[in-house]
Amino acid sequence: MARHTRESVAGLTELKHGRLTLAAIPAVSAFYLPGRLNRFLGKHPGIELVILEESSTGVAELVGNGTAEIGFLQLPELDQRLETRKLLTESHHVLLHQKHRLADARSVTIKQLSGESFIQYRGRVHETVLHACRRAGFDPKVACVTSELATVHALVHSGLGVAILPEMAIPTGLKGTRAVPLRNPGLKRDIGLARRHATPLSAAGKAFETFL
Repeated sequence: MARHTRESVAGLTELKHGRLTLAAIPAVSAFYLPGRLNRFLGKHPGIELVILEESSTGVAELVGNGTAEIGFLQLPELDQRLETRKLLTESHHVLLHQKHRLADARSVTIKQLSGESFIQYRGRVHETVLHACRRAGFDPKVACVTSELATVHALVHSGLGVAILPEMAIPTGLKGTRAVPLRNPGLKRDIGLARRHATPLSAAGKAFETFL
């Protein structure tokens, strides 16, 4: 009874003055988490929040080694230290300059992009695009590879090339560019939540997982 009381008090203290470290791929930290974190911290204003941005492989490592309690990454994730659950599935679009020949199309096939220069976003997206192009019968001509979404957007806006990105990675109202859905084949990815297998979360971590 006394131990349970001490644990309850400790949990309440963590929710008032605790710290929660999250790891996330950039698109999630930029476009999925902000509104949710705002609402969560509105309920728990005393929690100090730390967000670490990494590739999916990096997120898995940060959660697996205990640096972060909860991670957001692309599935599947085979790291045996982790348990995961799917949060959402999203489609990929092709990001084009607004004056590109395909900018007004209702949809675009990978095959139609065979002569284009590609701005590649580093990580699993890069591999997904590479494999999709090869299945369509060509190797993409890569103009640039970057790990910064803002750089991808800027380079497409400059007319340097096209980019294939998950829908979440293309904010609405991005000026000077158009996002057109892909078809035949459509590309999708699953985003999931990861935590260390059989390791209890802190009170702040439990509250956040429940909130999600």
